[in-house]
Amino acid sequence: MLRRLARDAARHYRRGADSWHSDCAGPRQLQEARDCLCPAGACAQSVVDAILSEGLVRGRGKIAIIGGGAAGITAGVALTKAAPELAALDLFESRSSVLALQHGSRRFLHPHFYDWPAPGADQPNAGLPIMNWQAGPAGDVAASLRAEFDQATHTSILTLHADQRVTDLVPSDNGPIRVVVERGTAVRRIYEVVILAIGFGLKAYLDGETPSYWSPSGLAGAIHTQMLDPILFVLGNGDGGLVDFMMASFDALEHHQICELLMRLDLGAARAELEAIEREAWADGADIDLLEHSVVTAVSRTLEPEGYKQIRDFRAGTSL
Repeated sequence: MLRRLARDAARHYRRGADSWHSDCAGPRQLQEARDCLCPAGACAQSVVDAILSEGLVRGRGKIAIIGGGAAGITAGVALTKAAPELAALDLFESRSSVLALQHGSRRFLHPHFYDWPAPGADQPNAGLPIMNWQAGPAGDVAASLRAEFDQATHTSILTLHADQRVTDLVPSDNGPIRVVVERGTAVRRIYEVVILAIGFGLKAYLDGETPSYWSPSGLAGAIHTQMLDPILFVLGNGDGGLVDFMMASFDALEHHQICELLMRLDLGAARAELEAIEREAWADGADIDLLEHSVVTAVSRTLEPEGYKQIRDFRAGTSL
């Protein structure tokens, strides 16, 4: 049952393929699962399904997981349910706890952001068979997932090795892989399969201190400066850059408030325009220039006057 649900979850999140990856890295026993919460959860479960379906580990085998982010802990919990007979299931995390980067973060997470404006994009439930979660602040989501992971470590073979930075993986021609850590011994740390779930970690810093993606944004409140008309420069067009750009544009609205506005906004004819761009962009063999097919241009050209009124009212602090 878990394997079937995992395959369904992976298919459900196929549109987020740029946010996660599951494939063989080097020796065929090394599986990779990049970390991006909801896609990572589906990806991790599909990796577990692939490992067991391909017979990479049998019976009382041993599996190691490198990384205690969403993908790593989801893979661990999935294996406790799909392969309870394992002789060893060890998760190595360089920090003192799993999901450490998201601890206490107010960054808003929603499982279906990237499906908007498709039907169902406003559903707050991730819909995963295990390690499921609801839309909310990252710290709350992390706490929910961490509780399920902790429960699994108390009731199964799953073991967390915190404060253990993995420095090397030494595969052999006949299969087993030795996990080498920065401190401690590599004796008995030999596994048939190692799942790499190292995620993206912290961004590389520029000169000075660069706040993490998970840190509170200075644009969520008033900008304290002596300048009458400050100029804001947002570098990057990833999730963090786009969210900060929106918070600046909407005059210090919180991320979740902007999402609420977009989810409830009456797009009118603009919705059909957005959906047409979406279909063309995801079509097989698509070679679309998104700058030419500007979403902003499409919305500004087709959004009804009532939609603009809703945005103005929301910015002014009135309810929709």
